[in-house]
Amino acid sequence: MGTKRLRKLGWDYSSTATYFITVSTYQSKPYFGKIVDHRVVLSEQGQIAKERWERTPHLAPNVSLGEYAIMPNHMHMLVHFKRTGKIEELNASHFGPQTKNISSLIRGFKASVKSETKRRGLGFKWHPRFHERVVFDEEAIQNIERYIRNNPENYGKKGGEENSSPP
Repeated sequence: MGTKRLRKLGWDYSSTATYFITVSTYQSKPYFGKIVDHRVVLSEQGQIAKERWERTPHLAPNVSLGEYAIMPNHMHMLVHFKRTGKIEELNASHFGPQTKNISSLIRGFKASVKSETKRRGLGFKWHPRFHERVVFDEEAIQNIERYIRNNPENYGKKGGEENSSPP
């Protein structure tokens, strides 16, 4: 039995594009906070994730952040990634560059959150992977932005957006 492919076959993840990313906590534990009156109340771990995510463009100038939401057990983010460097340098490895692509960006973010929660003695663990989708048009971006903004209000509702697939 084969494993499910997580990445788009043939796509260069160092390419300039907008990515819709979802990262989750291990076993969907609500480390990041809770929903109160359709709003997210962030825990200390959630505050760390927020601060580290908002710091990302300062550490990676080729990245700009779009809409994002921190939920009790996951985060949704739109990321605008711009290729940097010469094409020849970026394609030097058969497996693609591992320091200037969307995977390295998410890996660094997750490591930063984990490191800070550990430093503060807080319980926390990530789900080992993340979900991504390359977004190619403005209408899709707008639909995803709406989905992200409405996520806290719909969290846990039977049949709500949180319980359906993202746009």
